[in-house]
Amino acid sequence: MLQENNLGSTAETFREMIETAGLSIVLVDGCAPQRTLDSRIYYIGVMQRGDLVPAWVSGAATTPATR
Repeated sequence: MLQENNLGSTAETFREMIETAGLSIVLVDGCAPQRTLDSRIYYIGVMQRGDLVPAWVSGAATTPATR
């Protein structure tokens, strides 16, 4: 899990670096689509490419149909 802020970056800022390292972004939470003037904290979930993503990451455990 990476913690960043929209003041200087977005999740897309890190995508190439993450993928070059053989990893994948499996979730992004709280990120604005562009940099902001306020320090909005966001999170990027990263896993080894090809690993099984847990249900809680994909949202399967929190969908209304499975509550």
